[in-house]
Amino acid sequence: MAKHLTRDLDNLQRDIVSLAAAVEEVLYKALRALQDRDTDLAREVIHDDRRIDLQENEVEEECLKILALHQPVAIDLRRTATILKINTDLERMADLAVDIAERALVLADPPHFPIPDRLQRMTDMTTSMVRQALDSFVNLDPQQARRVCRLDDEVDRYNADIIQEIIATIRRAPE
Repeated sequence: MAKHLTRDLDNLQRDIVSLAAAVEEVLYKALRALQDRDTDLAREVIHDDRRIDLQENEVEEECLKILALHQPVAIDLRRTATILKINTDLERMADLAVDIAERALVLADPPHFPIPDRLQRMTDMTTSMVRQALDSFVNLDPQQARRVCRLDDEVDRYNADIIQEIIATIRRAPE
């Protein structure tokens, strides 16, 4: 029974890493669609959300099966619960990519407001954080997890700076 649980959790872990890769891809596509005012790419991101939703549902179902059939305890329970939480957060990130793609469709039409350069840096940092967080989970590395938490403050600063830059740009724009 324990061998089956370990195998199922390992498969689930691979599934969550695969989902993370898919989410990272749509985030980059959404940002590129916004930066390049590429409506076809924006529509592709919106369309791909269905596939990510299906992956998220499959991971959740597998977690629930593990909980029901194996009744894990200790580290196996924590591992399953963590995958459930990661799964939800990844799906939310994919939804945010869709939001960006939808904005890209609107912003593709004139007047064209400049897209802050720091947005790419913030996206790179955020996706790196996701990768590092998953690595820390897979490798059971609490030090790496703490480093990821510290990076969150930097991403928050980028976000605040970008918002202020956009507000200033809008205020300077002729009506």
